Amino acid sequence: MRFEWLHRKRTGEVFPTEISLSVAALDGKPAFLAIVRDLTERKKAEEALAASERKMRRILDTSQEGFWLIDNDTVTMDVNPAMCEILGRPREQILGRRIFEFTDEENTGSSRRTSLAERGERGSYEVALTRPDGSRIPCQVSASPLYDDRGVKIGSFAMFTNITERKRLETELVGPRKRRRRPRRRNPLSSPT
Repeated sequence: MRFEWLHRKRTGEVFPTEISLSVAALDGKPAFLAIVRDLTERKKAEEALAASERKMRRILDTSQEGFWLIDNDTVTMDVNPAMCEILGRPREQILGRRIFEFTDEENTGSSRRTSLAERGERGSYEVALTRPDGSRIPCQVSASPLYDDRGVKIGSFAMFTNITERKRLETELVGPRKRRRRPRRRNPLSSPT
């Protein structure tokens, strides 16, 4: 039998332990054999890891950038609230689905983007994501591969920035530039230059 227990030192300090109990024979009579392990360092490491995970989750949950984590088959493993907002869907409708289910044919077919996502290469590119109502949301994507402790690729993650406003401003600025680039009619009264 194995269980955790709190022990008290002579100083009164309480510390976590793991107790392993087994029945053994001692001089032909049954006896309990107890092995006690001090778990203080392991518990500190576990708490530090849990605190780090909580901190990272708070960062991702409060980020204005969308976070998208996929496995090697491009299946969604995790997204943050900003990504849900960009996609116009609750988290439950995104998890477990392939990333390409949220892009249109033009973006799904782009070999560079597909290659980056499937191979998990680091890169930055633009992509338009499709919402349930059919509207397209242009995004700037910064993607990176994700490796395990042995250096084996286990997926990819990306940060998505909604660039709808930037695209709108670019369109507004391009219109006047196109009008200015039209060849001017020469004034017949002016001298040639």
